[in-house]
Amino acid sequence: MPSPALLAAYGDFDRALLGILEALLGTSSFASTEGCLAMRQVSLPQSLGGLGLPSMVHLAASAFLSSGALVAFALLTRFQWNDQSYLMQEIAQVETGQFPF
Repeated sequence: MPSPALLAAYGDFDRALLGILEALLGTSSFASTEGCLAMRQVSLPQSLGGLGLPSMVHLAASAFLSSGALVAFALLTRFQWNDQSYLMQEIAQVETGQFPF
């Protein structure tokens, strides 16, 4: 999973983005009960009436896992001509988070 420092940076980005929206819409736009609903609506996709701005904190875990899958696929395609035992060892290291590179 992503490091706590990276998640903190993503949280700072999310707060900065909401700060920009608050500056555009007015300082009290997210303060009331309706403001909490408005903050949720910001992250909804456009097809559901939102602005389509997802939270980076919520996307971090899935982005981390998908990057691991991309690396595993790259290893498979690059080393498929090599000895299969070597390939299986590399895949096992990637799946456990022990990247050999």
